[in-house]
Parts: sequence; structure tokens; C-alpha cells
Amino acid sequence: MPLGSSANAEIIINEAIDVVALPEPWIFDRYDTSGSAYVLSNTGKAALSPVIVGFDVGGKAVLNDGIESGSIVLNERKLREFQKAPRIFVPFPSKQPDYEFAKATNWRKYVEYLLAR
Repeated sequence: MPLGSSANAEIIINEAIDVVALPEPWIFDRYDTSGSAYVLSNTGKAALSPVIVGFDVGGKAVLNDGIESGSIVLNERKLREFQKAPRIFVPFPSKQPDYEFAKATNWRKYVEYLLAR
């Protein structure tokens, strides 16, 4: 540059502390900085959670709000087809069958029972 001329520079730094970053395809219905993602709730259901995207970097969306750190985010396209939140995990039965009852039950009935659940 010749003497007496000036140059202007603008530096933009995207900084985020204690935030969640998700792969961009995991966020659906995204428009600009808002979108949605499915999170596993305490009841074992897939809960729809609205998110606010701060910026994108390296194929990931850095979220400003919506999902807490330590949450389990679900990446399944079929979840969008349900009208209500479907159950993801079914709890174990709290009552064990009696040994004599289990011994008398045919194994085919037991398998049918498991598959029907």
C-alpha cells in the first residue's frame, strides 16, 4: 500500500461457551436460526424440542437454546410421522414370574408374548 492510504479490517469471531453442537441433518424444519430436534425424555418418549441455532461450523449446528448439555438427542426420520411422542424404551417388568409357572409355560408362548409387546 502506498503511504497515506488506510485499510479497514473487520474480524468476526463466533464463540460459544457451554453449548450443544449437533450435526446439521439432525435438526429438521430449520428456517434461518430456528428448528426442531427430538430428545429422549425422562418417561422414555421422544419429545420434540424447539432449538435456536447460533451458527454453523464444520457441518455442525451450534445451539444457543433448546437442548441442555447431557441430553440424548434422537436421529430418526420416522419420528416425524407420529402425531404424539412415541415410546422409545419400554421399562422392564417389575414382577418376575413364579418358577413353576415359567417351567410349565411352553417356550413358543413366551416368544409370542415377547414379540407381541
